[in-house]
Amino acid sequence: PLPGSGAPPPAAPMSAAAPLGVAPAAAAAAATASVRATVFLAETTSDVREAREALRRDLQQHGYRVLPERAVPHEADEARAVVREDLEQARLSLHLFGRNYGIVPEGATESIAALQYELATERAAAGRFARLHWIAPGLQVDDARQKALLERLRIDLVQWRDRFTA
Repeated sequence: PLPGSGAPPPAAPMSAAAPLGVAPAAAAAAATASVRATVFLAETTSDVREAREALRRDLQQHGYRVLPERAVPHEADEARAVVREDLEQARLSLHLFGRNYGIVPEGATESIAALQYELATERAAAGRFARLHWIAPGLQVDDARQKALLERLRIDLVQWRDRFTA
């Protein structure tokens, strides 16, 4: 199971850019139905923004509330507060990572994407919350900061896997 979720991990990774094939009538019905759950869809960099927006639309068409509903502030303390507040409302966070490192808020040393992932990790440790991350396949990264972040994600994944397969 995913940490803190009680649910099994997905059988196979899904591409965030792939449409879910929802018929227009079904999408309209889902949009008017009550919200199923709240999902935190982390901000991304420009190279994966299109995939993020496609995923946002698919989630909303299936009746999920998607946070953040407002822009993440570009000042570190404000950004942390807003992201924490949104994560507290969600049951799951989704993080899409591409080749770019992204914007570093004023007063921070890490990008907004890294900050969101760090706070989601803290939230997951508290229980009843899952976080999923997706790294673009065949990714070629030049930025040393992004390479370090992606390596940290891979280490987190190995540690998580080892905890549940030991």
